Amino acid sequence: MPENIRIWELWCACSTQWKYGFEGPVGLDYSAINIVAKNMDMELNPCDIKKLNAIETFTLNKIKNKPKKKPAKRRR
Repeated sequence: MPENIRIWELWCACSTQWKYGFEGPVGLDYSAINIVAKNMDMELNPCDIKKLNAIETFTLNKIKNKPKKKPAKRRR
């Protein structure tokens, strides 16, 4: 959808701006998101934040539900 292109571009530019806890990413660093948006000459409105939050939630759910790798068997 064309109305989502600017949010997708912001998402791609902010893909490294995650806050991490002991078990992995817990959410986006929205203070960093605002800085990136300003550098892209974007002014975020509440609808933009909702769209960004939807992508964030989807991504976190995918990460949480990703199968964990089994440890490699040790050779003797």
